[in-house]
Amino acid sequence: MYNVGIIGLGGMGQKMLADMAVHSSFTVTTIWDPDPDSAAASAVIAKHPSMNISANADELIADPGVDLVYVASPPQSHRGYFLSAIEVKTAVYCEKPFGVNVTESTELLGEIERAKLPHVLNFNHGNARGSTHIEK
Repeated sequence: MYNVGIIGLGGMGQKMLADMAVHSSFTVTTIWDPDPDSAAASAVIAKHPSMNISANADELIADPGVDLVYVASPPQSHRGYFLSAIEVKTAVYCEKPFGVNVTESTELLGEIERAKLPHVLNFNHGNARGSTHIEK
């Protein structure tokens, strides 16, 4: 069982929260959103009143009760969350894109690999009709 912290409670964060709720290997224990007053974040928080709500992303990432951080926030924030995760050696599952430009993304990947940080980049539309059509 992996305890998961979710950063970003918009569409993708909500989808992953729902998907993990029915998966026997994951339990979402902690959530945080860069805009906690947004309608999306407020709805998630209201729906899960007993869930731990972090004060900020660094607190969520450093939480010893969180085994895996799922990042579903805007792409320009991904680098900072990865760097925080490297510091505390917390695995990261990140929504695409990895970064906002190729140079920074390549450098970040090098830092992640040197730190041997477990990580994965999610492209949930990889098996969508349009993607499979292009692949053919």
